[in-house]
Amino acid sequence: MSRYIFAKTFQRGIFGLATKTQASSVYKLNSSFVRSSKLAPLPPLTPKTFYRNYSSNQADKSPKDDLAGYKLNKDSLELIIPSVSNDMVYPYLWLRDNCRCPKCIHATNRQKLHSTGEISLDVSPQRISVEKDPVTQKAKLVIQWNGSGLRREVIGDNGGDHVSEYEIDWLQKNLAIRESSELVMPYTLPQNQLWTGSEYEKSFEFVDYDALMNTTEGFKHLLRNLSLYGLAFIKNAPTNDQEVALIAERFGPIMETFYGRTWDVKSVQNSTNIAYTDLYLGQHMDLCYYESPPGIQFLHCLVNEVTGGESMFVDSYKAASVFCEKYPEEAKILESTKVNFHYDHESTYMHNQHYTLSRDRFGQINSVFYAPPFQGPIEFGNPEEVPKFYDAFTKFEKIIEDPSFTFTYKLKEGEVAAFANRRVLHSRKGFDSTSGNRHYKGTYLRLDEFNDRLRILKP
Repeated sequence: MSRYIFAKTFQRGIFGLATKTQASSVYKLNSSFVRSSKLAPLPPLTPKTFYRNYSSNQADKSPKDDLAGYKLNKDSLELIIPSVSNDMVYPYLWLRDNCRCPKCIHATNRQKLHSTGEISLDVSPQRISVEKDPVTQKAKLVIQWNGSGLRREVIGDNGGDHVSEYEIDWLQKNLAIRESSELVMPYTLPQNQLWTGSEYEKSFEFVDYDALMNTTEGFKHLLRNLSLYGLAFIKNAPTNDQEVALIAERFGPIMETFYGRTWDVKSVQNSTNIAYTDLYLGQHMDLCYYESPPGIQFLHCLVNEVTGGESMFVDSYKAASVFCEKYPEEAKILESTKVNFHYDHESTYMHNQHYTLSRDRFGQINSVFYAPPFQGPIEFGNPEEVPKFYDAFTKFEKIIEDPSFTFTYKLKEGEVAAFANRRVLHSRKGFDSTSGNRHYKGTYLRLDEFNDRLRILKP
């Protein structure tokens, strides 16, 4: 079918007839038809409407331009918005796979009724129109496919052509081609605000326990701080033994480990864990020997009478970003050499391997694993790799240990430190265990449940 014939098969929709311009495959919506119908304009169609900063008091920066039309390519459709610089391209394969109709998405459980592997590789549309949904009153893209678009018939189509519908605002939130992390998707979380010690000092604040536990705003406030900085603090919490569990369960189910639902941090003679001594404890993450370590850690101070024992925190993402910029070749080594982590004691032997640094497809740091106390022997492919790794690791560690990257605070009774275990490193200065009692209570959350709260509440 030629593109000219293709164009002539297009039907007039509520938002006007798609007309072809010149010899290109660009189709404009008939704006005079829209005005004569006195319909509401199309919603803004641009990823720039959605920002990583979820602050509710941010001014609306969304452009007001309507959908001007669409451009047909051999294998894709491109929506045209005059004010949008990035291309909004939707391959036909992707569009058919993501059909929103009740024959493809179950009406109640919202699960797909076909697999990606069932999409016909030669799928193509016969008709395209932009219409107004009579129920939602939102603009939608309607595509009639050439057949079912699958390698089988669609139940309910009776062997005919399948028709797919997509709300325009759904398409703008769910980009098929995402070339920048700045283009926000429905699952996108608030952007991390990286910090040094002095930078965090400027943002350091407490959320009151009563506000956290009894008000939505207090909960969202802590959720936001913990998301942005990876570190947040609570004050005036009751100092009973299980209070830390109640605080954590405000966010989601506790992640139980071989330490139990909650655990104590206090000096114990002949301890099996360096954290349970009065010795200096260097920067680290907890449970790196897990395949998926805890996402959030809570440390509740019940008693702190000792001399010393200040807590120290480092934003590992900040340290990693500085390291990668300063030592790009060494960064590649830490991104390609797995490190063994283990906990080997009596009846428990935990072990896993992780890269020290990992990045997402946009080149941004999205994972750091660093826990020297629980590091096992590292395996290399050849002898030449050994000195290169040790040199790279030493350079990274020097940045982590730079005092300018450290935020130091000594928790008082009734205060809680909450931090992203897989981002914020924590350590402790040594203390004099004969000078008084020191007792913290801790627990963990998985990152999945925490991120769920972020996406739902958008603090």
